[in-house]
Amino acid sequence: MKDIVKDSMSKKEYQPIAKKIVWVGIIASIMMYAGFTSAVMVSKMDKFWVSINLPIAFVYSTIIIILSSLTLYLALYFAKKGKQTLIVSFLGLTILLGLAFSYSQVKGWSQLLKQGNYIADKIFFDYGAYGNQYTILKNGEEIYHDGNHYFLNDEQLSVSDVEDLRAFAYQICGDRGRVSMEPYKIKDYGNPYQLKNVKSDEVIEFRNGTAFLGEDSLTVAQRDELFKFSFGVYTKKPFFILQGEYGKDFAINLNGERLDFDDRKLYFPKRDLTDDEIHAIKKTVFQGGKEYVIRKGKVFQDDKEIDISNFETYFDLNKGIQIHLLNGKWTQLRQELNTIQYGEFYQTGNVASSYVWILTFIHFLHLLIGIIVLIVLFVRALKGMYDKESQMGLVVGGIFWHFLGALWLYLFVFLQYNH
Repeated sequence: MKDIVKDSMSKKEYQPIAKKIVWVGIIASIMMYAGFTSAVMVSKMDKFWVSINLPIAFVYSTIIIILSSLTLYLALYFAKKGKQTLIVSFLGLTILLGLAFSYSQVKGWSQLLKQGNYIADKIFFDYGAYGNQYTILKNGEEIYHDGNHYFLNDEQLSVSDVEDLRAFAYQICGDRGRVSMEPYKIKDYGNPYQLKNVKSDEVIEFRNGTAFLGEDSLTVAQRDELFKFSFGVYTKKPFFILQGEYGKDFAINLNGERLDFDDRKLYFPKRDLTDDEIHAIKKTVFQGGKEYVIRKGKVFQDDKEIDISNFETYFDLNKGIQIHLLNGKWTQLRQELNTIQYGEFYQTGNVASSYVWILTFIHFLHLLIGIIVLIVLFVRALKGMYDKESQMGLVVGGIFWHFLGALWLYLFVFLQYNH
């Protein structure tokens, strides 16, 4: 059917139609991505949000896709010159770059997945966080986890020590993914590692494959808790489901505010307010038996503006953030999340990660189509179908591939700097 249509048209008539079809698809893709972008921006400003630092593989992807656009442009350039050998050479190079781009993309997304960026998962590892129910002792000394690293007597454990810790935990959880009622098989328990129940402050003992807390063997529920705890240690999820270091590999936002993380606690950071934030404040403050109204960066008493150059007050915004106004300087104080906010944090899903994988799937479909287009162009070039008179396939295919490159550049910048 396609051949019949092509035969009934001149090349000059067919090329504009093909271009229009491609542009319709591109516009539809742009509208779809615009919708997802808007959804991300709205979700980011609502409750908890994870800011993810992209792997270095995505930087390589960006460089590769730019080079591939250049080589495809050169293939078209030499087609207009009628140089068949160079057309094939640059199309072949474009395919190689396209495959390299695909490889770096797979590597980057795999790294994000390895770091715990799953679809519809939580941020906090409430399944069995370290210190909630159990901790590990080494030679009778308790090992502490601050949310990022393990410590023993205020000294951070080395990489090899952490791997030993994981190996010890593996003896309890295995790789089954769920608790088993089979007897425990733990070698050299107490040499040097032991388990301690946080609530009872008692050390777990193992006798003949059975775990005991005091004189009683663990119940099914207690065995399940022990499994979850060990699973978290072994899979590198003792606090966050996300792996990596807070502030370096990821960070948590609340209502658009990036939070500080210190010793397993989350804080609104101390910082100076921007002019826009100051002007947005509308608050009534009672101080010293007097009522002050704060509006658009000014303070009023009895509807009269007062001089704030020698004025001090504290007040809470509706987000639970405390503001300090001192001699005209507006400062947001460092403040830990309250109980309600922690409760929400423990139960909040990683919406940011879900959006990443939705965008990834759509991007993967575009990439798959793009690679197929490049292969078709290469095969047609081998058959000598592109010359001074005919470059329609290169032009149309080039439009789509260049769009794919622009789309990735947009995604990279958006995910890196706005996600």
